[in-house]
Amino acid sequence: MYAPTTDPEIQMLAAYADSQVDALRASAADLTDDQARERPARSELCLGGLMRHVTYVLRQHAEGGRSGEIDEAGYHAFMDSFAFDDRHTLSGVLAELDHWRAACRERSLASDPDEESMQPPAPWDGLPAMMGTRRYEMLHLVEELARHAGHADIIREQLDGELVPNLEARAAGREIWDPTAS
Repeated sequence: MYAPTTDPEIQMLAAYADSQVDALRASAADLTDDQARERPARSELCLGGLMRHVTYVLRQHAEGGRSGEIDEAGYHAFMDSFAFDDRHTLSGVLAELDHWRAACRERSLASDPDEESMQPPAPWDGLPAMMGTRRYEMLHLVEELARHAGHADIIREQLDGELVPNLEARAAGREIWDPTAS
């Protein structure tokens, strides 16, 4: 969780994005590769695939996004970003996630929120590429990361009953609040 602060706006946006990646990473704590491949809910999502997709998203942001139309190869790369199969290990995917997270954060902190930024098309929403600002781009990144961190919360709880906030607290050495304890 990103605690209340008076940090400058761009630092807040980068920190909110980081807090969502923290939650996503925590969802994979102490899991095996096979557990990261499991799909315990009705969807096709698995924790390993979510990690790979978020890595794909962070890479896009770190490299300055895309412009123009999504071609067939770009669409297949996007769809493949959700795959987590025998080609992948959780440790390898997490290392790549950490690399692109740092690169994305570096680009974010070096940017001006008012700077114009070409936003990639979202054909699944009927949107072409269009001009926005880095502020919009960062807010959209936080939205995307939060959506997938939420997916990860649900999947992890379905796998073994663990709650991601408790996994995060344990990893940080914080006491876990239990409202049922007396």
